[in-house]
Amino acid sequence: MSKKIGLFGGTFNPPHLGHVNSVQQVVGNLGLDKVIVMPTFKSPHRQNEEMISAVHRFEMTRRAFAELSIVEVSDFELKKEGISYTIETIEHLRKQYPSDQLYLIVGMDQFSNFHLWKDYKEILSHCQLVVTSRPGVAFIPANEQLPNNLQKPYIISLEDTDISSTELRRSLAIGEDVGSLLNKDVKNYIEQEKLYPPIKDILKNYEVLTQFCAQVLCDGKAVNIIAKDLRGEDKPMEFALIASGTSRKHAMALAEQVARQVKKEYKTNPLNIDGQVEGQWIVLDYGSLMVHVFYDFTRQEYQLEKLWGDSKDLELHLK
Repeated sequence: MSKKIGLFGGTFNPPHLGHVNSVQQVVGNLGLDKVIVMPTFKSPHRQNEEMISAVHRFEMTRRAFAELSIVEVSDFELKKEGISYTIETIEHLRKQYPSDQLYLIVGMDQFSNFHLWKDYKEILSHCQLVVTSRPGVAFIPANEQLPNNLQKPYIISLEDTDISSTELRRSLAIGEDVGSLLNKDVKNYIEQEKLYPPIKDILKNYEVLTQFCAQVLCDGKAVNIIAKDLRGEDKPMEFALIASGTSRKHAMALAEQVARQVKKEYKTNPLNIDGQVEGQWIVLDYGSLMVHVFYDFTRQEYQLEKLWGDSKDLELHLK
């Protein structure tokens, strides 16, 4: 008798209760007999994400799902190394489970770009697609390029836990309590191995960092560079740095240069980067410093400086 086998992949950087909740609800809705949780070695869609080592991500994932007997955590993609393409994993599983029904579990954000995945039509010929959405997130129709002659995906609206790994890493980096978002064993392992050290321990002096980033922007021919000292105010950061590029391409190059030089000098990446693709307004999040790089026309439209109109300017010492 054939079984229902689910595949749930991800970077699991780190694995959190939202991941566990997703698997539990999919199993409950579809009656899956087994779920293979597959940490990726390197996602083709997240190649710029700073990744904890494969060994640590596998161990965290194993701990996260340890209480679910229906789950098998596989190291297939980690051992294979290189970019992890889902089609290769599906073909591997099809050989292991030739007569069983495979279910590929993806999130709504992945589904909206599914037509960009390598051999996505071949993936759909081997398995049934299951799409999960976070609480409050509306269904996003798939791109019209998806074939119409294949089974429509199952759509499962998740309940309760709404967690973003990006936001979780940021919370860990700025020292916020994340006990309600992580399995206790995972949290203990992160602390024991010091996997996500507080960024303030790395960057230490944010005023010096602000000056450093401002000089990088100046060297890159950014225009209208200003910095705000927000210390003592009820703001989520201590410093804000704002600069403009003369085009979207210039703005993107400036942001990339800041990230590259901070990585070289301080050995750390931004906690998050937003707007990198569009190049209109790029935000590099360094915890207590937010760097805003605009296409100048967009900056004039948003007039971000007005948000901090009464805040103290930080005098920049540009060479």
